[in-house]
Amino acid sequence: MPWVGEGIGLVEGATHGDGTGVWGGDPCRVGSQVVVLHEAGAVDEAALKTYVKDNLAAFKVPREVVFLDALPRNATGKVLKRDLS
Repeated sequence: MPWVGEGIGLVEGATHGDGTGVWGGDPCRVGSQVVVLHEAGAVDEAALKTYVKDNLAAFKVPREVVFLDALPRNATGKVLKRDLS
């Protein structure tokens, strides 16, 4: 099964919650999505949100999109989510 991001030119991505916690916000709602593109400027935030909305459940549409050249990783290659916010 191909990764959903391949259809729009994404190399990789990571998401994290809205940061308000279980009591103050929706823990299932995606707060931010950080993405790495094949080519800088290939897609903008509005186009990415539309693509996600058309291909995934509505609650998975991120509130914010951040574009990076590469995701921060530790020595074993795991994404450092604490460095994404």
